[in-house]
Amino acid sequence: MNKNIFVVSSRLGLPYWWVESVAIEYLECREFAGGDEIWTFNFELVSETELVKAAESERVVVSGPLIHYPQFDRKSMLKSLEKYFMGREDDDAGEHIVEGLCSKDDFPEGVEFLEFWDPKISFSEYFQVYDEGNFWQWKVAELIPIKGETYGKWTSSEIDLTIINNMDLKLGEIRNNIIKPGEYGHSEFKHKVEDFYGQIHQKMKEHWEYASGSDI
Repeated sequence: MNKNIFVVSSRLGLPYWWVESVAIEYLECREFAGGDEIWTFNFELVSETELVKAAESERVVVSGPLIHYPQFDRKSMLKSLEKYFMGREDDDAGEHIVEGLCSKDDFPEGVEFLEFWDPKISFSEYFQVYDEGNFWQWKVAELIPIKGETYGKWTSSEIDLTIINNMDLKLGEIRNNIIKPGEYGHSEFKHKVEDFYGQIHQKMKEHWEYASGSDI
């Protein structure tokens, strides 16, 4: 848990996960090409002032954790435990995801292992909106497997995701050819990664402005 995010979350009365998601989506909180991955999260790069401003002004994230209905009844808990210990898939998982207005009792699936995957470049089936004190969540896309390939294709009836799919392929190419610090060509590689992230930010911003009809 990051101190700045915790402090801003408490000050503004916003959930920690939302403030963290805003930072991931909109602020410069990454160091690039510094090791075995193309990014490293460092929330200390973001000042408290920057974080407050972003948390107060931004209203949409497409990299946040999924918000689920609370599952408190005994039957559901026993069913989930059985599936966990038996190694079975939870076929009902999709039914537990909120669609529309989120109540205060709904809770998000935690954003974990940020050192292994960056939510901003993984896209998501759902996006979240904060508006006048309420949180909303809607499904916007679906990942369809491509026969004979190890990756899938994002599809949506709401928005053209061709750019997102193309950037997924570019991401795979970059991550499969990492040049570490001290290796020949690292300086150029770091610039390539920084440029890629800049493109991601701009393209996603343009797409969501078009889709929503408002500034994102």
